[in-house]
Amino acid sequence: GGNSTDASGCGVRPIAPPAFGVDPIWSIADNKLGYANSFKMKISIVIGVSQMLFGLACKTSNCFYFKQWKEFYFENIPEFLFLLSLFGYLVFLIILKWTTDWVGLGLPAPPLLDTLLKMLLEFGSPIDQKDLLYTGQATIQPLLVCIAVVCVPWMLLPKPLLLRAEHKDGYKQLTAEDHSKGGGHGEDPEGEFDFQEVVIHQAIHTIEFVLGAISNTASYLRLWALSLAHAGLSEVFWERVMLNALELRVHPYLHAAAVAGAFCVWASMTFAVLMVMETLSACLHDIRLHWVEFQNKFYKGDGYAFTPLTFSAVHDEDD
Repeated sequence: GGNSTDASGCGVRPIAPPAFGVDPIWSIADNKLGYANSFKMKISIVIGVSQMLFGLACKTSNCFYFKQWKEFYFENIPEFLFLLSLFGYLVFLIILKWTTDWVGLGLPAPPLLDTLLKMLLEFGSPIDQKDLLYTGQATIQPLLVCIAVVCVPWMLLPKPLLLRAEHKDGYKQLTAEDHSKGGGHGEDPEGEFDFQEVVIHQAIHTIEFVLGAISNTASYLRLWALSLAHAGLSEVFWERVMLNALELRVHPYLHAAAVAGAFCVWASMTFAVLMVMETLSACLHDIRLHWVEFQNKFYKGDGYAFTPLTFSAVHDEDD
């Protein structure tokens, strides 16, 4: 209380941390690396889960456009529920941890990785008070795990069974009009219906999505790694080149020449490494995240078989 009174008496007001963004005081803190790593890791997960959910929303749009109701009810909806029940919940915990004043509560902030692992590996176990993030956590987490488990057979079984009931006599021949309406999108246009092949295809899709939900989320941590590398390189260039020149104790003219030379070296290295090489590297990783982690949620690229132009077919249509 005495310090604050003296500060106010001198006309100095305590500065509150910014409402948005990172407080600049962290740049001179002793534990800035640990704080920055934790923050960047969490924000990478938030960005990754958000983009994957947007990819599933694109799949929803495709299902409605092509009127693929089996894909919507027995793939798209359980995929949404599976991703939200595990990694959407992780994003919720991240935001909750950010917005909770743990210092004011006098409690240590529970580690989220341990929370997620215990949620899966210690199903239904009571949660210690020191690991509790919110009221009702011991009830919500087993429910979310049950939803995720139910989504796996939901994605695996109904669609092949419905296709077998629908195509008992094999696939029908599709016309050009059916193709224009989106019919047969991703299906064999004609021939005998092979239930075993459909089951294998659906099993592969289910396994890919379940495992991909984990690996794709982890893949977004490359954003954290890129940011960490960029910040580390910029700090090394500044401290080892510019600061060493600025801290020289020599004749003023020599000091000015040393600072000018160091600036040329620092600027060249910054442009070549950080602005060229790092930018290209970040662009490459960004393209990969869009192509693999994002587009595999909705883009198939199956199309339909190419039908070459034959004048006999045109003549038959005219007749």
